[in-house]
Amino acid sequence: MVEIVQATEVFPLVTVDNGNRQQLVQRHDFSFPRRIRTVAPGTKKLREFVIIDLRVHGVVGLSLNDKSVMPIVPGSHLAAMTYAVDENGVALILDHASSQR
Repeated sequence: MVEIVQATEVFPLVTVDNGNRQQLVQRHDFSFPRRIRTVAPGTKKLREFVIIDLRVHGVVGLSLNDKSVMPIVPGSHLAAMTYAVDENGVALILDHASSQR
């Protein structure tokens, strides 16, 4: 026997009136930002935030690894490029950590 399941709204957006919808949207971040090059790697001369090996300038033991370190907007799918950056970033961070021991 097949049981009929009714859909239930788990996040109130459809059933909320316009006045409350505005407040709801302001309270919650619905955006999925695609920020690129906000902390692109570089040298201190260029006033960049992270060094080529993803270490943060002026902070000992802190590395940054996400899509914000991409120096340019990729011509490929952003998620695929983000995975590639993450995988390479992890390798850089692990290499740096092992060389510090």
